[in-house]
Amino acid sequence: MAFWVLCAFAAVVTLPIITIGVWRPLHYAEHLTSDMRIAYFSGDSKQNSDIVILTITDEVLAKFRYRSPVDRVFLARLIELLEHRGAKAIGIDLIFDAPTDSVADDNLHQVLASSKLPMAVAYRLPDNDVSDAQRLFISRFVPVSVRANARMLIDPADDVVRWFDPVWRASDGIVDYNIAGSLAHKLGFNVEQKRVAIRWNPSRYPFKIFRADIAELLPAETFRGKVVLIGVDAPFIDRHRTPVSVATNQADISGVVIVAHELAGLMGQESSPEWPAVEMAILIVVALLVGLSLPQFAPTRHSTRFFVVWLISVTYWILCVLVWNELGVMMPLMIPTVTLIVSTFISTQMKRNIFS
Repeated sequence: MAFWVLCAFAAVVTLPIITIGVWRPLHYAEHLTSDMRIAYFSGDSKQNSDIVILTITDEVLAKFRYRSPVDRVFLARLIELLEHRGAKAIGIDLIFDAPTDSVADDNLHQVLASSKLPMAVAYRLPDNDVSDAQRLFISRFVPVSVRANARMLIDPADDVVRWFDPVWRASDGIVDYNIAGSLAHKLGFNVEQKRVAIRWNPSRYPFKIFRADIAELLPAETFRGKVVLIGVDAPFIDRHRTPVSVATNQADISGVVIVAHELAGLMGQESSPEWPAVEMAILIVVALLVGLSLPQFAPTRHSTRFFVVWLISVTYWILCVLVWNELGVMMPLMIPTVTLIVSTFISTQMKRNIFS
């Protein structure tokens, strides 16, 4: 009877502590351990063969009369080239929020509107990121049929991109696809309205990437049957922290490469790598029960009991790494471990007080 009384009291005290899963330091620690597993313990990560990225680098921008906006004559010719080379679809991760030469603008607008390929062009941004004049120009320039949301989801805890919304209903009632979601939907893949954790490919060359200005020099086979993404890859322009860049202390990744990772996951119809909420709750309850039971059944010496807790924790950590490496499932690591340690400590103290 005393044991169950102890469990009840310990559970009442421990359960609120478990809610520190939303506490910022633990939230950060949980993500950091996930980032380390993605960067160093991912399974065999092969280069994606379905997506090609054409980047507009500093060297490409230097060839134009001005750096921004990107030369629209160049973009129109590039899109026509990709159509001629047999590309499967085109995604453009560029914002057309200001006019340039009127002839060039009209030409690119016509190319976007008349293209027979599935296409997605960055369109909608948060209202505080654009002025009324910019919003008006974008709405006139980007055809409705190719519009895609350009929002990037950034974790407020550490400014890292980990998830994306392939499709959701905007505040004005319009159903919005992001670039990856729009392309996947147009290509016939199932796109659900839910937040998805990005499946990162930590290899050095996850996709075939070429400078956009050499596209016409590449063999036609480079683009035939491929989804081609176009975007800027230059310092200080549309670059974001990702789990791979955080864990390995590498440079931030350009937005177009992030879109490629999102699209690769949708086209592969892969499930989210994150641990589902129900399984998370079960895991926490198991850790809680183990922690509550240890003072009753483990040796009474504190050093021995500490060793048992350490052994269980290390075994669980190894299991988490193996599950990620072999199955691609990201089990929570820090929250169950903290639950086990805290519940064991509280149960030990309460047992001492009750039976003393």
